[in-house]
Amino acid sequence: MLRKILVDHTRSTVGLLHAVGMPPRILVCPTTISLIKENRIGSMVCCVLLMMFLATPAWAQCQGGWNPDQAANMSQPRNMICSTVVDGQMYVFGGHNANAPGQAPNNRVEMYSPTANAWTLRADMPTGRGMAACAAVDGIVYVIGGNNCYSNCWLSTNEAYNTQTNTWQPPKASIPTYPAERGLLSATTVNRKIYCIGGANSYASPGHLDNVDRYDPDTDTWQSLPPIPYGNRALHAAVELDGEIYLIGGRNWVGPPPGVSEVIAQVDVYNPATGQWRQVEPLPSPRWLLSAVVLNGRIYAIGGVLGYPPESVPVVTTIVEEYDPVLDCWRRVTALPVGTHWGTAEVLGRKIYPVGGSFDVANADVATDEVMVGCPTPVLGDINNDGVVDFADINPFVALLSGGR
Repeated sequence: MLRKILVDHTRSTVGLLHAVGMPPRILVCPTTISLIKENRIGSMVCCVLLMMFLATPAWAQCQGGWNPDQAANMSQPRNMICSTVVDGQMYVFGGHNANAPGQAPNNRVEMYSPTANAWTLRADMPTGRGMAACAAVDGIVYVIGGNNCYSNCWLSTNEAYNTQTNTWQPPKASIPTYPAERGLLSATTVNRKIYCIGGANSYASPGHLDNVDRYDPDTDTWQSLPPIPYGNRALHAAVELDGEIYLIGGRNWVGPPPGVSEVIAQVDVYNPATGQWRQVEPLPSPRWLLSAVVLNGRIYAIGGVLGYPPESVPVVTTIVEEYDPVLDCWRRVTALPVGTHWGTAEVLGRKIYPVGGSFDVANADVATDEVMVGCPTPVLGDINNDGVVDFADINPFVALLSGGR
């Protein structure tokens, strides 16, 4: 009888929400499902609690999916780039140019204005490079680390660009901690300090790093912090949300040399105020060379590469997943129109702009100048977030209670 009541109630509620323009947005995590299966929480209680989060008002939703034709393209194809936003303008630095022989490093800097929908060339970087990390403090963009030959030519360079004067300042203090030379790292600003985390200093084992270094632009000094407690990390994405740094996906080296490079789903969170780490709900789709942004208090993990030899063939993906820090849940949202990796992404206004990168994991020389614009939303009808619309989408809890998956 309880199951029948729950089924009928859920069907009527979901139908009502669609009718009034408030489509359901149930977030289903493995931890929640396990609790239901183990009868550790009552089915009706669970349903009532989740109904509190079920609907997103139509006025709060960002509509439109993805539009690759809405924004002007960069002046040239580039991948392995880094970017940041200052005063509502997006700045893209360096990378590797597909048209240059041998993937020569690029020192180009471009600024995108969403108001004018146009790119403007800015002062070139003193050191051409890709695989670097970018972060801004008070209108100054710091480009840190990277690689300037597409082989083992790793850098500890730290160069500062003034967005107001369009000039590069004298070189800043380089990364001091061994191994100082590194690329494929992340740089995130929290309370006027830049946190450089992970990265790589070799393409061979054990080339991935667990370093955490903090840069203070006010004093031009570095401080080495305790390493990532969950292992080395590279080719990941990182964002700041509510004063904490989220490391998302990537790859790590495990086992004794030569070891194995694994694609990881884990999401590690660092609190600079307390120096503490914790782990939250992992990515449903483990991947590396992805991008990530924060929009409306949620994290969006965009594109990247699924798989890595010898376990599986790597594939560039269109997957976009959204993380809700309140519910500690991921859900799949509107996929990219074309898979991309080794690019960048930023938020301008209330829209996400994935920029550059490559569509072909087998040939890094094939870069793109394309810019997509979008506001990913849940796929209408795919309530249980399994990528398809089917009977289980009546309600994932109904499927569980009736013996389904």
